[in-house]
Amino acid sequence: EEIKKNRELHPLDVRYHIQEAQLALVGAQITGNPAYIEESKALMEDAITKSPKRQQLYYVLSISRLYERDYKGAKEALETTLAHSPKTPDGWWRLAGVYLEEGDVAGAKEVFLRGERAGLIFNDPSSARLREAAGLPAITSSTKQ
Repeated sequence: EEIKKNRELHPLDVRYHIQEAQLALVGAQITGNPAYIEESKALMEDAITKSPKRQQLYYVLSISRLYERDYKGAKEALETTLAHSPKTPDGWWRLAGVYLEEGDVAGAKEVFLRGERAGLIFNDPSSARLREAAGLPAITSSTKQ
């Protein structure tokens, strides 16, 4: 309730939207009630109207869509982050993760290869695990391209 009050008091501060959406997803996990997923998506969609280039909003939206196995919607949200911030690795590895979640190893591999062609180096732990799952070698700081 307090987060909701803060969101209403400061409607342009999308951090409150993010907190409330994440709590809604926890509610969905605990109860299995899909209404919480809808609430999370609605909060993120509202926040995106207020801050359309903020990556975290699309990350939480993609997670909300994954709860429903809406792989297409999750990928669309993450592709938006790539369009806004193509040099930020998080959007790329998250997108590869959606492809892997969907069972599309080739799609995940292509996401990493697209990112590399764009000049990114995926050498963080999250990327390493996903790269290996996509059939690519992990890149560590000592194996940078």
